[in-house]
Amino acid sequence: MWSEHVIAAAERRAGIYAVMGQQGAEIADSIETSWWPEPAYEAVGEYLEGNRPTALICLNDRIAVGTYQAARDAGLVIPDDLSVVSFDDSDLASWMRPGLSSLALPHFELGRRAVEILLSDNRPTEIQRVAMPLRERGSIAGPPLRKRARRARATK
Repeated sequence: MWSEHVIAAAERRAGIYAVMGQQGAEIADSIETSWWPEPAYEAVGEYLEGNRPTALICLNDRIAVGTYQAARDAGLVIPDDLSVVSFDDSDLASWMRPGLSSLALPHFELGRRAVEILLSDNRPTEIQRVAMPLRERGSIAGPPLRKRARRARATK
């Protein structure tokens, strides 16, 4: 399960809430699961039985795999009915259909920053952060695209 002592989870959640707040938006709900496809599939599937979110933010790409499967089983089409975005930009993200939009771990920048810190005489004591670029793929639809897709599907 997600917990405060998992730094990546805590930092990702804090970032999500900060960015949403800057945009004047709020997170409507949270689905607790471990960071693997099967438990995510079960948790998201259970959630979708009584809820119809328009977007889900997954804390890693493995959770997104389970989310895609649960959405499909609930009769939802990504991104027409449900936008999905994730973290890590692992190889899974580009293989999923539609491709998963994911915030990439900047491995080179992380390594460069770590070496700088190790070689520094004045090492920081606080958590160091680096920007995570979004790799946009087909899993996110804006409101106008979503409405057009629903209209197109309804007229088939």
